[in-house]
Amino acid sequence: MPGAMAASRAAIGECTTGQNHCATALGTISGDVGPRVAMTQDDVNRIIQQITADIRTPSPSVLVPPSDPAVAPTTLMRITFTRYDDGDATARFMLAGLGQIYIEGDVVLIDGRTMQPVADHKIAKDFSFGGIYGGIATIQDVEMGFARSVAEAIKPKA
Repeated sequence: MPGAMAASRAAIGECTTGQNHCATALGTISGDVGPRVAMTQDDVNRIIQQITADIRTPSPSVLVPPSDPAVAPTTLMRITFTRYDDGDATARFMLAGLGQIYIEGDVVLIDGRTMQPVADHKIAKDFSFGGIYGGIATIQDVEMGFARSVAEAIKPKA
């Protein structure tokens, strides 16, 4: 459901270093789950795969193998999922705003040489439409929007 993001929000920060190099050579993308977040490793892997695809599509040269010595420093990405809630499809079907879907995470870009953070982004997506559209929406639909927001957040700023 590509249009599922109409009722979503994304909070995106800027690189804390003020430099755009932090997103020009991205190596490893890893994810973990925060406390009290019910999320499987398969869920984490699926979102990381979508993020990788959303980065690779417009900018294939940004993703580099972590061991490629020709590209230094390589930036690493670590995502900590802080909320992952698939809501209630029946409640969404009955009334907009009930049974919402939520995905939230902290995205940290790390300099591969120093292992120090160079950027920190908080990304959040939710879905709250009602009716049939709300009743058939799934958390995987919201994952796609979350992944697009992560990819957008790390793009070099003009």
